[in-house]
Amino acid sequence: MGLSMTDSGLDDVADPLDIALGQQIRSVRKALNLSQQALAERLGLTFQQVQKYEKGANRVSFSRLVAIANALGRTVGDLIHGIEAGMADSKAAAPVMANIRVGGAADLLAAYASIRTPQRRRALLELARELADEDGRQASQPTQSLEPRRTP
Repeated sequence: MGLSMTDSGLDDVADPLDIALGQQIRSVRKALNLSQQALAERLGLTFQQVQKYEKGANRVSFSRLVAIANALGRTVGDLIHGIEAGMADSKAAAPVMANIRVGGAADLLAAYASIRTPQRRRALLELARELADEDGRQASQPTQSLEPRRTP
């Protein structure tokens, strides 16, 4: 009888180190203005596989890590430097990291960080909060049909 993931004591939750490594790979790839597709082609993979590595959904084997480092023009040491030391703060950072993994969040954060004036940063933050509040209100309301109501 084979072991399932739960029988072996493992679960579907990605290990924080795998997530941190994936984020480091993504960060270097983006700094090089390289798409997931371009990196995948260099590695002989699909972009979906690169995406899974970057999200920590799939673990990166050592041989694959060496290949990724070479494809990015980095050393393995460059990619793993500081990851373990940063894990001490991982419990406190977990909620933040969960938000960063939302599609577009890292790009929004980079754009926010590039805004020079505090007033404009505050304006962007207020806009984001208003949009989030509006989405929250809409989600709590019963769905309404887009069709006009007909009266008999």
